[in-house]
Amino acid sequence: MLFLYFALCRRTARLSFEGRLPDSPVIFALWHEDWMPFFVAFGRLPGRHVMINHPAASMIQIHVLLRKLGLDRLLLGSSGDEGRRAADELARELVAGATTTLSPDGPAGPPRELKRGILHVAAKAQRPVVPLRFELRPCPRLASWDRKKVPLPFSSLRIVVGDPIRVEATDLDVAEARLVNALKP
Repeated sequence: MLFLYFALCRRTARLSFEGRLPDSPVIFALWHEDWMPFFVAFGRLPGRHVMINHPAASMIQIHVLLRKLGLDRLLLGSSGDEGRRAADELARELVAGATTTLSPDGPAGPPRELKRGILHVAAKAQRPVVPLRFELRPCPRLASWDRKKVPLPFSSLRIVVGDPIRVEATDLDVAEARLVNALKP
């Protein structure tokens, strides 16, 4: 059902991009509230896409949706050792030419507060982080911790593609400030 819903939204939404999509492997960054609009735009993003997602049984429907939308590989991990292993594997995939998408505010928030995992993966893989902002009209929201945006069929979806941000392990503070600023609405 989820796939059919997003297929309908993908077919009927008026998508536009502001900024330039990269032509080389990157780490796309979006706040957790933007995952549903991301699913609508996913097919238009370039590259072989690999992602990390929580291994909980409650996430299986999202795992299936991602595969049906065209995800090339799904790595399972969240926090602790399994999360570190998944992040290390993701870094190897990025070095090998994959692209990924991560939420800097993590799977449980607080909303729009950056956690540094995305910066560590970017520094390890030496791939830039490209901020994505999603402007949705109309824009209903879920009553969840992140107030997730809900795309509707025939909605307008504008994706703002920010400039790539290079991340150096020795200067995470600068990259963090640039990323948070680029993701501001």
